[in-house]
Amino acid sequence: MKVYDSLKEVVQETLQRSKTSSTPSGLVKGNNASMALVASEAQHAEQVIDDLKTNVAVLEAKLRETEDAIRSKELASQKTEESFNARIAALEAKLKETDEIVRARDATIKSLEENNSAQIHEVEYQLKNKEKLLTNRSREVVDLKDQLEHLRNGIKEMSSFFKQSEVLGAIEGQDKSA
Repeated sequence: MKVYDSLKEVVQETLQRSKTSSTPSGLVKGNNASMALVASEAQHAEQVIDDLKTNVAVLEAKLRETEDAIRSKELASQKTEESFNARIAALEAKLKETDEIVRARDATIKSLEENNSAQIHEVEYQLKNKEKLLTNRSREVVDLKDQLEHLRNGIKEMSSFFKQSEVLGAIEGQDKSA
């Protein structure tokens, strides 16, 4: 649209110049004069046409340059967009990979926590059982010590009884011999 407006302005300016520079036909006298005027106007019209053609060629060249520049900028923009899209895709893939790694680590940590928790419960259970066994053995040891002490006391009593009976037997033997 801009090229059309520029061309329109040039044509209007040229037409304005041709109107102002032409001489009125009523002032020229004679056939030769009117022929000269027609020839002059024809030459002027050809000059205007040549000027217009030159202006059109210049404007067409400018149009081509502008279109080329636009295409070049569009191509650069497209390449930039493709580059950004490739970067975005790479970053999204990396993010997805990182998310998968994090999920796998979380699952591993959860599994280890559950496994450790189960092992802790098992160790605590075994510890309680061993504490019970230790308590029971301690009671058995105390009971056995009590029984041993009781047996020692019984043996001492028996030993004392046997000594008394020996003494009595010896006294009785002396009484009989006397």
